Amino acid sequence: MPATHTTPGPVTLHRILKEMVDAGVTHCVMEVSSHALEQKRVDSCRFSATVFTNLTHEHLDYHKNMEEYFQAKSLLFSLLKSNGEQKNGGEARAVTDPVINIDDIWGRRLYGELPFSLTYGLDAGAQMRPVEFELEKRGIRVVVETERGIIKIASGLIGEYNLYNILAEASVTYSLGVECSVIGRGINALKKIPGRLEQVGLPGAGFSAYVDYAHTPDALERVLIELKRLTKGRIVTVFGCGGDRDHAKRPEMARVAGRYSTVSIVTTDNPREESPRAIIEMVTAGLEGIKRVEPESMPEEGEKCFMVIEDRREAIRHAVSLLNASAKTSDTLLVAGKGHEDYQIVHGRRFHFDDVEELKAAVTQLTV
Repeated sequence: MPATHTTPGPVTLHRILKEMVDAGVTHCVMEVSSHALEQKRVDSCRFSATVFTNLTHEHLDYHKNMEEYFQAKSLLFSLLKSNGEQKNGGEARAVTDPVINIDDIWGRRLYGELPFSLTYGLDAGAQMRPVEFELEKRGIRVVVETERGIIKIASGLIGEYNLYNILAEASVTYSLGVECSVIGRGINALKKIPGRLEQVGLPGAGFSAYVDYAHTPDALERVLIELKRLTKGRIVTVFGCGGDRDHAKRPEMARVAGRYSTVSIVTTDNPREESPRAIIEMVTAGLEGIKRVEPESMPEEGEKCFMVIEDRREAIRHAVSLLNASAKTSDTLLVAGKGHEDYQIVHGRRFHFDDVEELKAAVTQLTV
């Protein structure tokens, strides 16, 4: 079912859950947004398990600051299902303990408030942490030792942030009593997550290409750090920022792109009702100190620069053309911001647009 919001309103949510139950569904995994928590969309739900991954600059057009954003997210952990037992002078204990990433600064704070939580991370103090791991271009290898046995994982997912996602999943399922061997098999069976550092096969292209949903400064930085580690040549990043959303993150996104990319191509994302040109001007303010070049010019080898191409399709095609001209297999192209989305919203109109499709079409156009 196409989703218009991360978390539906309460009437829609419970209708969907009822349909799931009627269809024989026994488990539902859902993302609960800070908006949904503050607007009480999930107040009537009781969760068997909850997980806190991290908290970074996002939605500050809605929440006034990071403190209010954190307080909204923290509401989720009051919705853990009670097993009816009593603890600490009559307080009911949850069926499972909250799962928290303590490598995240906000996660550590939450753990201070919920010290009975199950923690995960790379920090030595985390309960669910790897005793060994490898991050390679072909995937992730990780071993986690637990009181109930060893979880061995060989995943095709890429990057440190996917290692954190794997640890989160292993921690949640472990807290629910799933056997260690089953946890490992389940994670290994997942071959890719559309739009999450998704490598796009481009026959005939002389470079590597990835599509990622990164639309916050932190997410973009995590992706680019990983690609920097895997790339010996140039990194060309195509990105934009959504309209009618947090303005403060726009120059920050640009600073991140400029820091790690050889060439940054600023384009549209989902402008919605805003002027694409006005959004781009806010974005490029964060690229101060980096040379601006016109798309018609060919940047010198290794030259750090940025260009503006408002039309996203043209931006992707120009990036492909730019990299194809040198045909170096050590180069990498990242198209960021939309990931799995197969649409673009411009001036309130929604039309089909898929970054993966556009990448493949751009390469085909060059090689025919």
